[in-house]
Amino acid sequence: MEIVKQTVSLRAQRSNLKIRLFRRFALCNDKVILIILLLIFCPTFAFAKDITFEAMVDRDKVSVGESLQLNLTFLNTQNITTPQLPDIDGFQARYLGPSTRMSIINGKVTSSVTHVYTLLAMKKGNFSLGPFSFNYNNDTYNCSVVKVEVVDAGQSSAPGQNIGHTALSQNISDRVFVVMQLKKNKFYLNEPVPVTIKLFVNRVGIRDIQFPEFNHEGFSVEQYKQPKQYQQEAEGVIYEVIEFQISLFGLKPLETRLGPAIINCNLVVQKQKQLDDIFENFFGRYETRALELKSADIPVAVSALPEEGKPADFQGAIGDFTFVATVLPKEVKAEDPVTVKINISGSGNFNTVNIPLLKNKDGFKVYQPQIKQDESGKTFEQILIPLNEKITEIPDLVFSFFNPESGSYKTITQGPFPLKVLPASKEEAKIIEQSDSGKITITRQEEKLGRDLVYLKTNLREVRRKGLYLFRAPIFWVLNLIVFIAVFTAIALQRRKEKLKTDVRLARRLKAPKKSREGLKKASGLLAEGKTEEFY
Repeated sequence: MEIVKQTVSLRAQRSNLKIRLFRRFALCNDKVILIILLLIFCPTFAFAKDITFEAMVDRDKVSVGESLQLNLTFLNTQNITTPQLPDIDGFQARYLGPSTRMSIINGKVTSSVTHVYTLLAMKKGNFSLGPFSFNYNNDTYNCSVVKVEVVDAGQSSAPGQNIGHTALSQNISDRVFVVMQLKKNKFYLNEPVPVTIKLFVNRVGIRDIQFPEFNHEGFSVEQYKQPKQYQQEAEGVIYEVIEFQISLFGLKPLETRLGPAIINCNLVVQKQKQLDDIFENFFGRYETRALELKSADIPVAVSALPEEGKPADFQGAIGDFTFVATVLPKEVKAEDPVTVKINISGSGNFNTVNIPLLKNKDGFKVYQPQIKQDESGKTFEQILIPLNEKITEIPDLVFSFFNPESGSYKTITQGPFPLKVLPASKEEAKIIEQSDSGKITITRQEEKLGRDLVYLKTNLREVRRKGLYLFRAPIFWVLNLIVFIAVFTAIALQRRKEKLKTDVRLARRLKAPKKSREGLKKASGLLAEGKTEEFY
């Protein structure tokens, strides 16, 4: 009995000890979890004061046309976003991407992120990269200056480099560059202005040339024309020139800077010959390097059209225009169509050109014009319907526009155009319709009642509510239901017939009761008639 009590006591002590250990472990775990959460969600508190910013290059001496690697490293953090490099004199920068690293040494955790850039050397000289500065969490981080020397091609002595470029006696920026030109810097709203972008190349291999891109916020830009290629002399040097032409016009009054024009291409360079590698010399003698060329931006000012001297019929045409109008036929019956063809030519923004206005529309039914536009100008064809034989002419056509060169408005008037109108014929009626696309259709038909059916269609005859179609009528669905039932029944009967032919047992089982009933009925009839022999 005493042994049992001692055993129970020991078990109770062990249980209490386990409970105390579990509680201590739970408290320790809570602290550990809290520390981990603080490290995960509040890294700035742990490392913000210990961030170190460094700038390094993979070599400090390169040739013109070669590239080096610039590393911006931030120690004790991995949350630094991509730094925006300023323009670096003598180099063209391109971002490659980030590289992160984490290590644990003697229980101490260190992390870093490195943003990698490639710098293409554009000209000779001694250059200082930096100092670069970066703001993060209201703190500014600076790095020291990195010195780089750029020499003529073939003179760099980077370790492990087996290739070089053919000698360049000048800077790349002097051998290939972009120039952006405008016909004028100040122009009016909606005035078309030609823009010329030229790519100059002198004894440098360029390929994969893309169309220029430039900032044109607040402007509407047309498509590029076919590029031109020619030679041009500039400061005694002959350049191969690729010329891009485009036109733009301002959408609102503003003062801004247009550009810069950017052309992306690939620079083709030649590797140094290696006597110990025949295949490298034969197959890999050239390589390409991405090149981004920029022009200078241009200040521009867009002005609103003046209110002084603006004609009442001005519709927004900008340019220097003239127009010619013809009327055919010149002799018609009343309510017969007359075609007025107007051709507007000149220079300017044809998107702003609308059809010249009739000075007086009384006595005419006027339809919307058909419009055609090409490089030579804009053509309008408009149908007019003289309503009676009292009309003797088509009134003046008036067209007003603003000439940006002279800075004034101008109005051109043509007409009136003589027109002979005969009384309308009562033997036939005319139906004149115009589709949504503007196409005019004229048909004639006999009218037995002796009254013309004019384009207004005053005699409507039978009127049916719009949208009342056959498929919405109840009889349509009833007929379709009957057809469906008939087809379904025919298919079912055909399948039953085929099954009775192939399944003999089923056929006998289905036909036996019917034949039995017919036999019994016949036997009963014979028995009632007293025909015993026939019955048996």
